[in-house]
Amino acid sequence: MSAIKRILYIDDDFELSELVQEYLVTKNFDVELCHNPNNVIQMVDEGNYDLCLMDVKMPQKDGFELAEEMTNAGLTVPFLFLTGQTRKEDRIRGLKLGAEDYISKPFSLEELYLRINIITNRVATGQQKPKTLYDLGKITFHTNIAKLKSGDKETSLSTTENELLLLFCQNPNTVISRDDILVAVWGHNDHYKSLSLNVYITRLRKLLSDAGNITIMNQHGKGYMMVVSDST
Repeated sequence: MSAIKRILYIDDDFELSELVQEYLVTKNFDVELCHNPNNVIQMVDEGNYDLCLMDVKMPQKDGFELAEEMTNAGLTVPFLFLTGQTRKEDRIRGLKLGAEDYISKPFSLEELYLRINIITNRVATGQQKPKTLYDLGKITFHTNIAKLKSGDKETSLSTTENELLLLFCQNPNTVISRDDILVAVWGHNDHYKSLSLNVYITRLRKLLSDAGNITIMNQHGKGYMMVVSDST
């Protein structure tokens, strides 16, 4: 039988936190509640937790501040934000702070359990957290929602555009052959997909034109390379 995973749940909402605690205990988690964020650093340092659940909006100290303090203290326990705030800026800030996930209130207890299970299982097996944010000069690429964001401008990507750009971001300043691109994005290599690739490359070049330091270059006879230069 696998060991029971320990969770520290930080929230000033007594009623909600007790409800969540009761539910997660039925799912074989050991959940300790903390209603005072000022006690968290010591509790995490001494508690050997597998995950922290953190409410964002708390009167004494918000979850973002708490996450920064944990990082500065060298504490590496994974954390997941719970919040009633729905602004995109808040979600982006949470993810940039290193959050494993971000769930908006009200939420389904079953969904919360499933997300916690995915995170704790991944951490236990030593798998790396998939990177979902890439800074491309003046543009931010959000792979999990297939969007490019620049200031107030937001552009949605098709599934193919998203997978193609992700491939380039995972291999910056590296030549990727046409064959490798076709197999990675479409799963196979044929003449018609090769022609489609040209169209998608043109589309991505246009979408990235505002980045300022990103160029997708055609390496004749070899493939394509996304060149990332210093933006300074």
